[in-house]
Amino acid sequence: MIGSLGLGALWLVLTVSGSDDAWSGFRGPDGSCVSRIETMVESYAAENVAWKIGVGAGYSSPILSERAVFLTAFEGLNPATFCFDRKTGKELWKTPAPKPLEEAYRGMNTPVSSTPATDGKRVYSYYMHFGLVCHDAESGDVVWQHEVDMLRVPHGMSSSPILAGGKVLLQCDQDTGSYLLALDKDTGKPAWKIDRPGITHGYSTPIVHQPKEGPVEVILSGAYQLTGHSLETGERLWWVDGMCWMPMAMPSIADGVVYVSSAMSSPAEFGAPSFDGTFKEALAEKDQDGDEKISKSEWPHKGLAELWFIYDLNGDDLFDEEDWNFAQARKRALGGTFAVKLGGKGDVTGSHILWKYDDRRGQSGSPSPLVYEGAVYLIKDGGVLTTLDAKTGDVLKQGRVGQPSPYSASPIGACGKVLLASGAGQVVLLDAGKEWEELGAWELDGDIWATPAVGNGQTFVRTKNWLYAFQATSGGH
Repeated sequence: MIGSLGLGALWLVLTVSGSDDAWSGFRGPDGSCVSRIETMVESYAAENVAWKIGVGAGYSSPILSERAVFLTAFEGLNPATFCFDRKTGKELWKTPAPKPLEEAYRGMNTPVSSTPATDGKRVYSYYMHFGLVCHDAESGDVVWQHEVDMLRVPHGMSSSPILAGGKVLLQCDQDTGSYLLALDKDTGKPAWKIDRPGITHGYSTPIVHQPKEGPVEVILSGAYQLTGHSLETGERLWWVDGMCWMPMAMPSIADGVVYVSSAMSSPAEFGAPSFDGTFKEALAEKDQDGDEKISKSEWPHKGLAELWFIYDLNGDDLFDEEDWNFAQARKRALGGTFAVKLGGKGDVTGSHILWKYDDRRGQSGSPSPLVYEGAVYLIKDGGVLTTLDAKTGDVLKQGRVGQPSPYSASPIGACGKVLLASGAGQVVLLDAGKEWEELGAWELDGDIWATPAVGNGQTFVRTKNWLYAFQATSGGH
C-alpha cells in the first residue's frame, strides 16, 4: 500500500480519515464543510450556550483540535493567535504576531481574515502583513516563521493555509506575480513555489484531492481559470478556462467532481467604463502628455476613479496596456457555478465541464458551495438559498431563508442538517434535502462573517466581538 501511494499520499489519507471531530482548518474536514459527527446542535437559543467569551476583531474562522479552539484576532495594531479550552472557554494561550501592524488596516477584509490550520500538534497562522507562523499547539510557542512579502490584493488577503502531504500550502493570488507556495510543515523551509502567470487577485483557498490513480492534486480557483497542481512538485496538471475575474469561494469535491462557485458581476455594474476598442485608440483620445499611459487626470471618470485600485495592477497610478487588457478581460469574465469532472490532463475546458449554472439570481459570492446529500447549496447575499442537483445542475429549490442579510460564511452539512450563518448575526438551521425546510433561526450578538466550526455535540460561532460555544442537549440528533 505504501509503495503504490507513496509516503506523502499515505500521510494525506491518514490525515483525512482521522477523527470525525477534527474541524482542523478552513471549512473543516477536507475543506468540504461536511462533517461526519454523530451529534449536532439543533438549537442556538441562549440555554444552549455552554460559554461565550469576548474576542478581538477578525474574520478568520475558529478551528478545533480534540480539546482546544484556535482562532486569530487583532486589537488595534496587534494581531495574535489564541487558544481556548473547548469545554470551558478558558484562554490557554495567546501568542502575538512576530511584529505589529505599521498602521491601522482599512481594507474590506481584516489583517486576520485567513483561518489557521492545525494537525493537533501544531497550529499554522498566516498574517497578511508578515507571513506564516507555526505554533506549538500546547504552549503557543513559535516553532518557526516564514516571512511572505505583502501581497497586492485590493481588499486584503483572505486565502487560508491548508495542510497536506507534510506541507503547508498558501495560495498567493495578487494583481501581478501570483504564485502557489508550499513549505515543509515541520521546518518552514520552502518545498516549492510555482508562478501563476495571467492570474490576478482573488480570495479563494485551495482544496486537495487524492485521485484513485496518479499524484495528489492541489486544486485552485483563480481569476479566469480553475487549475490542478501536483502536491509533490506544484506542476500544473490541468486547467479549465471560463472562471470569473475575482473568485472568492473555495472549491468543493464530491464523488470525483469538483464544484466551484466562480461568479462575479461586471465592473460596469459598479460604475466602471466599458473599455471599448484598443489601447492605442484609448491613447489617441486620452494621452495628453504622450507618455503612452493614461493618468487619472487624463481620464476624469467618476466610476473609474473609485475603482482605480482594481485596474492599476502594479500600483503606479497609471493605466498601461496590460491594465487595459485585463480590464477588457474582466468585463467578459463573469463565470458561474461549475461542475468539473476530475481526472483530466492539460486543457480540459471542452471535455470535463459537466454543467454550468449561470443564473445571476442564484449565484453565491463569498460563501463556498456546499455539496451535501446529492445537492449543491448556494447562499446569496440577501438570504436567497438555491440548491442544484449535483449530477445535472438543475435547480431543485430556491427561496429565502432567515432575514435578508449579506452572507460571507459558508454553509455546513452534518447529521442531515444544513447550518447557515449570516452577516446580520443570525444562525439558521435547515432540514437538508431536495425540498429543504427551515427549522429555526436565532439571533446572536454581532455580525457573523466567519464560517462556524462543528464538533460532536458542539458548534462554535464567531461573531464580531464574541466566540460562542453551543452544546447539544441530550435530545440532540
